[in-house]
Amino acid sequence: MVRAGWVVAIFALGLLCGLGIGRGRPIAVQAQERRANFDADAVEMDRTRDLLVRRVHGIHETLKGIARDVTLQT
Repeated sequence: MVRAGWVVAIFALGLLCGLGIGRGRPIAVQAQERRANFDADAVEMDRTRDLLVRRVHGIHETLKGIARDVTLQT
């Protein structure tokens, strides 16, 4: 009989955690938040990529200018 009580308690705890009740928010809300966080992270990664591309392009243009100047001097 005691064993059945433990099984019920463990099942109830697992059910509560699985539904998100233990954290105060349902799983659907948590999934929406994760999606919003993913979208925000994706936008930030795109901005970072664009910034790096612009910087590398600027460095490339600078190096081309230096190479052109060296070629003209020789």
